[in-house]
Amino acid sequence: MSDQPWIDAPFDYVQSLNANYSHENPKNLLKIFADSFKHRLLGSNSKLDLFCNDAYLEQSNSKLCVVRGMLQDFGESELFVLNYKTSNNTAKIGPNNNVNQSSTAFLKDSTIITEELVLDQENVNYADRLSLKVTPVPGEGSWVVDNLRSKFNVKESSSLSSESEEGSKSAKLRRCDDGSGVIMKGLDVKFYGEDSDVVLNSVYLFYGVFEKVTVNNNAVDEFLMEHDKQEPASASSLPSNFIFHAIFAQPVLSAVVDNILTVTSEDTIDQSCAVLRETRPLLMSVLTELFGGDSTTAEWTLLHLISSVYKRADTMPIGNLTLNITNSSRDVVKKLTQLLQSILPNLVYFPMTVESLNKSKLIPHKDVETGVLHTGVLQLPPGSSVIIDETCMEPGTLDESGLANLAALTTLIQNQKVYYDFKFQNVELLTNYNVIIMSSTSSLVKSSALRLKMKPTAEPSMPRCAIVSIEQAYALRKYLTIAKFLQYEVPLEMSEIAQKHFVQSRQENKQYSADDFHHMLNTARLVSLSKGCSKLNEECWQKAKQLVNAQMEQSK
Repeated sequence: MSDQPWIDAPFDYVQSLNANYSHENPKNLLKIFADSFKHRLLGSNSKLDLFCNDAYLEQSNSKLCVVRGMLQDFGESELFVLNYKTSNNTAKIGPNNNVNQSSTAFLKDSTIITEELVLDQENVNYADRLSLKVTPVPGEGSWVVDNLRSKFNVKESSSLSSESEEGSKSAKLRRCDDGSGVIMKGLDVKFYGEDSDVVLNSVYLFYGVFEKVTVNNNAVDEFLMEHDKQEPASASSLPSNFIFHAIFAQPVLSAVVDNILTVTSEDTIDQSCAVLRETRPLLMSVLTELFGGDSTTAEWTLLHLISSVYKRADTMPIGNLTLNITNSSRDVVKKLTQLLQSILPNLVYFPMTVESLNKSKLIPHKDVETGVLHTGVLQLPPGSSVIIDETCMEPGTLDESGLANLAALTTLIQNQKVYYDFKFQNVELLTNYNVIIMSSTSSLVKSSALRLKMKPTAEPSMPRCAIVSIEQAYALRKYLTIAKFLQYEVPLEMSEIAQKHFVQSRQENKQYSADDFHHMLNTARLVSLSKGCSKLNEECWQKAKQLVNAQMEQSK
């Protein structure tokens, strides 16, 4: 008998729970099951198996494990058999005979009633569960998975482990080089939590059990199949597939720290601010070197990396900072991509050419006949980074698809939205991506992206090997994480200074707009956070003004 049956034999463990709570209201059973697993895991030091890709195709056990991935699509809510009662038709009825037996089909769709048992049709209780499609996190760096090895037994498919050394060490950068988009393998997940527990495109750790079932298996019709000696042969010939029974889901807010509150709470905020102050010079040094000594471009890129949509006015995003760095070369783009791969959790690289615009599947689209949502390059989790590389653009003609993709990129940058194609209508999905456009001249994507013109002599002087060391990469990842989540406020005295700045700017320049003022306030916010200041002060305000003025001069 296992010391940890909830891990080694979860289905048997659930059966024992069902027996102990057989008189409980069926509506409470799901919560009882889930809470029991959570409680057991909380007090356990065991390392569960973790699947981040299609490695589950090579496993055969049914232990409790974890699937880490992005929720790519919602299916229909479906019924499953929560518990049922059977009687033994060969047993003699008497005071010592346990004729009626309560069982559950929770975590096991292929539950079979043997010929010795008779199903009590009046004592079958059903419950709802969600049908989800979960994919590997798009564009996720290999270092993210490496960070999980101390907490889980990370399982990888043999196809991944047999890759070349160079390929296995590189980040899984989502690319669109062939112009065809990206095909993501999805896992069918049966989720037993609440609808409100999961959100489309977010990343989760799903705790549960794998089961191999026939493809035509239905949650209700195929449950509790009556045993028939003529059936097994034909049933076994049906194609099979893995599904994952997810008991509960834990949201992944950061790939660097397990609990973001540990670096943003009142008890730790001073320490976190100190980390930002200590690490900022390193990131500035790396970026300045990458941009060939152009410190203005380096500083704006730093602010871009920590920017995030923290609220919306109506539907307009507030807090994000999109850049268009012009006068850029392919070598600069390559070095920037290498750097960001090593310090960002997930990164999408889109080489914008006429061919890629015409052929790429940027926008997710719904097959209305099958109900399947086919992913697109721009279906990403919140906080993703996107590099649009226009340095490879050559003359050509955009077709209807190309123009639609160009419009999609414009909408993403302007409004932080992606419209999913549901054939007869477009469904609006709000996003929170960090987008940076690298181009030789002004971008073809007409948007409000902040334009920076690199100095003509600026070329990366970094070696072709690793841009930063492992220790430096870890420090920079922590820096970017803390800066994005740190709380920020504007003291009353600084609010008054900002108001005076707006009035004075309007007096000196009638074209100075509310958008200009908003940009100034956002820049001051990002400067403060980048320096480890949770409150705006005079020094950060002046630095923000200098940066805005320098950008205006540099973009001329």
